[in-house]
Amino acid sequence: MPLSAFAADPVVCKNYAQFAVEDFKDGTYGANQQRCKIQRDARWNDNFQAQYKWCLTATDAAWRSEEKARKDRLTNCLSLRRAFKLRGKLGAEGGIGDYVEEPKWMRWQTCDRKLEEIFAAEEIVDAHTLMLDRKLDRLLGR
Repeated sequence: MPLSAFAADPVVCKNYAQFAVEDFKDGTYGANQQRCKIQRDARWNDNFQAQYKWCLTATDAAWRSEEKARKDRLTNCLSLRRAFKLRGKLGAEGGIGDYVEEPKWMRWQTCDRKLEEIFAAEEIVDAHTLMLDRKLDRLLGR
């Protein structure tokens, strides 16, 4: 393979490294650390130079794959948190997909808007759960 296939644009790699460090900080900040359970490794760290240097040697597909994997993991763990937080604000005690009763003190228009926010967050969680289920099926040969 020609060397140019591995030589990523330094500007692209600078952006990649900045996003990698930000993703690490988002996933390990405060309560997110417990929810996302991110461990420091090659993908998850706040070392800008290491991320930048790796990107410079990676193929376009490789750095895009790493970036997508980080975004997917954060989206999943933070959407789950958001869904439960929104449910809690309406006094709901059940899990994802369970019925949410309209609070007596809330206007129905406000409740409908809040329910739409819950459904949007739960949709993201459901999509990620389905992806993980399919991946597990492939790995187990089902």
